[in-house]
Amino acid sequence: MIFDIDKIERKVLFMQRNLAKLLNHKKEFFI
Repeated sequence: MIFDIDKIERKVLFMQRNLAKLLNHKKEFFI
């Protein structure tokens, strides 16, 4: 259970980082 939660948390953090990068690229594109 603990290991599964750790993997899910890592995936969420990874997705959040990717979303932040995409948002930053979109901001640069629109500006």
